[in-house]
Amino acid sequence: MALLVTAEVKHNPTNTIVCKAHGEWNGTLEFTYSNGETKVIDTTTLPVYPKKIRPLEKQGPMESSLFEDSEQSLLCV
Repeated sequence: MALLVTAEVKHNPTNTIVCKAHGEWNGTLEFTYSNGETKVIDTTTLPVYPKKIRPLEKQGPMESSLFEDSEQSLLCV
């Protein structure tokens, strides 16, 4: 199952799109910049670093515990 990603990065003061990205979370991501330059990253070749988070009981209401269900879904793929 592919986990598709689509994103735009905007320069806040001008609301200009400076970069667009699309691809697969666990595969190839392509970045296209406003100057026409394109870069491709194969995420399967990148090192994986373990997360460092505080235990859920020590987190505030707006911390990463909000994304626990999403994280579990990604880990199950």
